[in-house]
Amino acid sequence: MADGSWSVWMTLPIFSRAGAAGRIALVEAGATLLGAPVNQCVAFNGARVAGDQSVTHAEIVRRGELSHRFTAEDLTKLPIMLGAERCLTGRSADAIDIPAKTKGATRYGIDASVEGLVYARSTIPPSRNGSRVLSVNDHAARMVEGYICSLALEDPMPLLGRPHRARAGRRRQRRRDH
Repeated sequence: MADGSWSVWMTLPIFSRAGAAGRIALVEAGATLLGAPVNQCVAFNGARVAGDQSVTHAEIVRRGELSHRFTAEDLTKLPIMLGAERCLTGRSADAIDIPAKTKGATRYGIDASVEGLVYARSTIPPSRNGSRVLSVNDHAARMVEGYICSLALEDPMPLLGRPHRARAGRRRQRRRDH
């Protein structure tokens, strides 16, 4: 589901810290396999390198010797890497869709039209991580033409409806609510 790229703005801290945990685990396991101190082990071209020795990330994972375990508390203490510091195993990680999006040449998911397509609008609770849905009040949504139903999922909760009328009705409802 791509609802205004919420996956980026809502989960960046979670995934950034998960990536940091992965890097730490790879460095430690790579250093152990190479018999080198952790502070001498660097990432280069998909491998961990220490001096003239190297071991690929794939080999580290294949051996299954990633022993570092992180608790939820440990993860919250890890830093969020700044955009300029991010890369894919030593290579630039430029988003390949950005040039087409900035030129207006790409088609977004919301622009797609398929016979019988149903739209979903996720409603994200103010406190998501570790929360659960206790009840859903969809009374106002039931009044919108095209509304089908509300589904309480673990995360997020989409509202389903028929094309465009339900989307426009939801926008009108939101304006009245604020």
